[in-house]
Amino acid sequence: MKKILAFTSFAFVAGALIFGSVSIVAATNCGSVFPTTLNNYVAGCVLPSAEINALEAKLGITQSNVTSSLDYQVNHLMTSYGSEVVASSSLPWLSTFSPFNSATVNASTSAITNVSSTNADVTTRLTLGGVAVSTSTAIAGGNCTNCSVTFNGNGEATAFSSGLSANTDTPYQCQFNPSNAVLPNTSFPNSGRTGSNFTYNYLGFPPSTTTSAFWDCNLPTGLKFNTTTLDIAYTSTSTATGTVKLYFGWNSNASGTVIDATSTNTTTITSVYPSSTAGVVAEISTNLSSTTFQAASQLFLMIQRQGASDTLAKDAQLLWAALRFF
Repeated sequence: MKKILAFTSFAFVAGALIFGSVSIVAATNCGSVFPTTLNNYVAGCVLPSAEINALEAKLGITQSNVTSSLDYQVNHLMTSYGSEVVASSSLPWLSTFSPFNSATVNASTSAITNVSSTNADVTTRLTLGGVAVSTSTAIAGGNCTNCSVTFNGNGEATAFSSGLSANTDTPYQCQFNPSNAVLPNTSFPNSGRTGSNFTYNYLGFPPSTTTSAFWDCNLPTGLKFNTTTLDIAYTSTSTATGTVKLYFGWNSNASGTVIDATSTNTTTITSVYPSSTAGVVAEISTNLSSTTFQAASQLFLMIQRQGASDTLAKDAQLLWAALRFF
C-alpha cells in the first residue's frame, strides 16, 4: 500500500511539472527603493522589512517630532495657521493662503500675486510650516510695486523690500478735541462746555456762516499709510433735522516744506443731523488719500463748516475728530 501511494504521489508531481496543470511559484524578495522612488512591485514579490520601515518613517508616529514625516508636517501646518490656510492640491507647498488677503502663490514659479493692500502685509507666517519656498519671491498685483521677500533655506522670510515689513503695521491715530483746537482771529466757532450728567467740551460751528478751527499732530518716522480714515462726531441743540456741510483741508509738512502753504488736499462732506431731538450724537467717517500724508512730518488739519450751504438752523457742536492710519 505504501509503495502504491508513493508511486501515485510521484506520478502526480511529475505530471504537473510536465503538463503544467499545477503551478508552483517561489517567493521572491524584490528589494525596496521607496520612498525616493516607487517600487512598482509585481505579483510574487515579498514586501521586505525595509519597505515597511520606510512607510512608517514617511508617515510618522502620532504627534511625531520628525520634521520629514507627514504627521509632523500636517500637524505643524494646522497648528501654525488653523483656518487661515486654504487647502491646496500640492500640500505642503500651498498655492493659496490668506495672510495676503486672497494672494496666491504660483506652484511652479513661487510668484505671489493678487496682493490687495498697498504695502502687502507680509509676515513671518510665510514660513509655510518650515517648508522652503524659494530664495527670493517677487510680489505683484494690487497696489504693490517692485515688492519682494527673501527666504532662508527653511522657507522663513528674512528680508523685505521697501514698502514691506516683517510685522503687521501698527495703527496710529491723531486725536483732535475742542480743548486743543487752534482758533483763527476771525470766523471761528464758539468754544463751550455743557452737560448736566456728564460735562463735555465742544466747538459750536454756527449756521449761515463759514467758521474754521485748526489742529496739528506729529506723524512719526516709519509710519505706514495703507488706509487713512477721518472720523468726526458732533451734536446739536437743534430739534429739527438738517444738513451740515463740512470742509476739510490738510497739509503734511516734512522737512524742507513751507509750513503755512495753501492746502491742496481737501474734501467736503455733507452730513444729515439724524434726529429731531437735541443732543443726539452724529458720527461721520470718510477715507482720505494716503498719498497726501508723509511720515516724519507735522500734520495740519482744518475743519470748516460752510453754514451758508447747509440747512441745520442751529450750531453743529463738534465733540471730537480723529485721523486713523492703518
